[in-house]
Amino acid sequence: MSAESALHLERGQMIKTITSEANAIVKLAKRLRGKRGRDKEGAFLIEGRNLLAEARKSGARVTHIFLREGSPLCEDADALRSGGVSDAFYAFSREINAPIRAENEVDAEMIALSTGLFDAIADTVTPQDVMAIVRKPVAGRYFGTDDSKDGASGCFDDAGARPGDESRARSALGSNGRIALAVLDRIQDPGNAGNIIRSAEAADFTGVIAVKGTTDLFSQKAVRAAAGAIFRIPIHFAPDDETVLRLLKSLGVRCVACSMGGERAYDRATLSGDAAIIVGNEGNGLSETFFNGADERARIPMKEGSESLNVSVAAALMMFEKKRQEEVC
Repeated sequence: MSAESALHLERGQMIKTITSEANAIVKLAKRLRGKRGRDKEGAFLIEGRNLLAEARKSGARVTHIFLREGSPLCEDADALRSGGVSDAFYAFSREINAPIRAENEVDAEMIALSTGLFDAIADTVTPQDVMAIVRKPVAGRYFGTDDSKDGASGCFDDAGARPGDESRARSALGSNGRIALAVLDRIQDPGNAGNIIRSAEAADFTGVIAVKGTTDLFSQKAVRAAAGAIFRIPIHFAPDDETVLRLLKSLGVRCVACSMGGERAYDRATLSGDAAIIVGNEGNGLSETFFNGADERARIPMKEGSESLNVSVAAALMMFEKKRQEEVC
């Protein structure tokens, strides 16, 4: 088999077969395994049919889809050589291309990779048979930057949102007239970060703010943990803790810090209304700025002598308590 060949799908779409690691697309995919490559290319990798379907349904721009050579889907594609398309492959092709997308978006390029190349790109020990390259959403949202930049925003001054800019800030950070934010203060574990994003969506939060120093939210582990939520909930990247507090307070958003040193139990904290729940680094907790600058510090009561809760569990408890308080009001 040649290093690169092409098969034709219905509607004129093509599927390439690539076996050479020198191929430009393969090199691109390998670069996306690292944060530097993801930042430079403005794209990231996803793995599995479920995540791919979530990306397409959410309107994310999927540029390349990789199939493992020898997998059932690729065996179905091989039937094209004899002039046929199996029901399984045709259904898969329709599933990933049918959702509504931007008018100028074209179908993702479908590529069959040799097993060796596929495994070299995949992040898991036993990879699924489908991977894809997805463009990052607009970097930074309100703050105008992502965590790979220096953090200059241009959206606020020393007092917070610039005069006249409050409506734009509220529109970017909120939804349907309310603001509910999860703030990640230098969270290090990508699984924890992804789980918080997933819980934030489930608790009907309007966005997530990641402070500089937080793990890359577009790593494959974080994206897997978020289980598709990363395509649906707005994510903002902030340069530092002072910037976040200054902006939120200028918008009248109540800042509640989750900390073992909190003065009241989380179910006694005031979480309804416009509010941001701030959770800190797994080892060091919240920054001094966040701890001292928060409007309220809430703790999760535990049995004496117990270790602190996993940060994603603590965040979920706080976020769903906010949801509960708002539902009973």
